[in-house]
Amino acid sequence: VGSSDLIGAVDVDVNITHTYVGDLRVELLSPSGRRALLHARRGGAQDDLIASYDSASPGGLRSMAGQPMQGNWTLRVSDLEAADTGTLRKWRIEITSAAVGVAPPPARTAMG
Repeated sequence: VGSSDLIGAVDVDVNITHTYVGDLRVELLSPSGRRALLHARRGGAQDDLIASYDSASPGGLRSMAGQPMQGNWTLRVSDLEAADTGTLRKWRIEITSAAVGVAPPPARTAMG
């Protein structure tokens, strides 16, 4: 993200194919090193994690508000068990500036 504004809101979408989502830990890392836990091994034997997270809801993304948005953002997906497999198909982040209330173009990353 190139803007030097402070974060007002953050929205993240993930699409992960996996045979047991209860194995997954998903977190967002900000350029300043702050971490937000998005998914913490919930869902048990359910297949595929297709989810949206936002800073308006209770949870880790709320802690991003007020932080600088400039720099590289990282989505970290960890499979904490050995038996099942999966693929990060795509993810999207949208960051709204606290200063002006206007979202810069969303940073998009797709894997597949």
